[in-house]
Parts: sequence; C-alpha cells; structure tokens
Amino acid sequence: MNESFNQGMPTRPEAAVDGGHQPPILPPHTLEQLSDDEFWSLAHSMAETFATPATGLHEQYLECHLRQGRCILPLEVLLEVISSPYHFSIFPTSPPWMLGVRAWREEILPIVDLEAYLTQSVADREAASRGVGLLLIAGHEGVVLGLYVMDAIPIHLPQETFQALNSPASSSSHLPNGVIKGKVESETPLLDSDLLFQHIIQSLTI
Repeated sequence: MNESFNQGMPTRPEAAVDGGHQPPILPPHTLEQLSDDEFWSLAHSMAETFATPATGLHEQYLECHLRQGRCILPLEVLLEVISSPYHFSIFPTSPPWMLGVRAWREEILPIVDLEAYLTQSVADREAASRGVGLLLIAGHEGVVLGLYVMDAIPIHLPQETFQALNSPASSSSHLPNGVIKGKVESETPLLDSDLLFQHIIQSLTI
C-alpha cells in the first residue's frame, strides 16, 4: 500500500467529553452477566468517552471468535461494532489478509480479517460479503482499524489467569515477535495491542 494511504490513515477520534467524564468502570463478573444487547449498548457508550482510556479496564477483554479458534483483545480498544451488510473496496496491492477499505465517520479505514492476519492466510471475502460475522472498529495509539471476526463476547480476566510466553520463539512463527504476548487457559492467544496495530500499519505502508 502506498504512502498516500498512510498519510490518510484516520486517527482515533476525540470524543466529546463533558467535564472529564470517563468510561464506566465495571466490577469483576459484571460483564459476564450482561446480555448481548446490554454489552453492545455499553460498548457504544464507552466509545463515546474513548478520548481518555480508563485505568479500570485493565482486566476487561473481548474474546474474539474466529472461524477456527479464538483470540483475546483488551476491551479498551473497542470503538464501535458494525453489523452487516459489509461493503469493502479492495486495494490490489494490499496484503492477502486485508478485506479492503471502507468509510467510517467520514474516514477511510483498512479492514483486516483478524484470523487471516494471525495465520497469514487469505481473507474470507466470501463470508464477509454474505454478512457473516462482526466488524469491530478498534482504536489504539491514535490509529483506527476495522477487525473482522465471527463473533465477540466480553470477558473478565484477572492478570493471574494469563500465561506469559517464555520467549519470542514461543509465539506464532507467522507473526512478529510479541504480537501474541501470552495465553489464557494454555491455548487462547492474548494479543498485544501495541505490536498488533504497529505491525498491521507497517504492513500497509510498505
């Protein structure tokens, strides 16, 4: 992807914050008790006050369901959830794991098939065109991306439940060292938001 696309990369929008209002901080186990509708309502409410990350979100995560397996992202990266139908414009020179680009709030976002990225395989454009799955609008360190997954549910994970990787060699050989920073229950990868976003953007600007 050329440099002009990088220059047009949308930054995380500043929410209208009244008097320093922060996103709600939920006690342990509250997220698991929410219905799907209640969770997404909360997610949209949090997105409106996303300008300043809340320190109380450090144990709240999104468990993203993929076509095969799962992965986990910090809940604080979530800006919005978009349901089908999905319409993408395809860039001929984009990485194979990229579905394309689409408009969001008058900006153009790169849309990444998260499973295809993690396995360094080809994005499932057929499933996306049929309206299968969810599109998560995620923001981190001033960059906004679309992450395509099959489903996503909120979970509460105390720090002690993580199994840190002992060395970079322990992570997936497909990905840069550190993108997978740990595992939950010895199998579900916990993704590092910093390195995930950094590597995706670097891949799009080569």
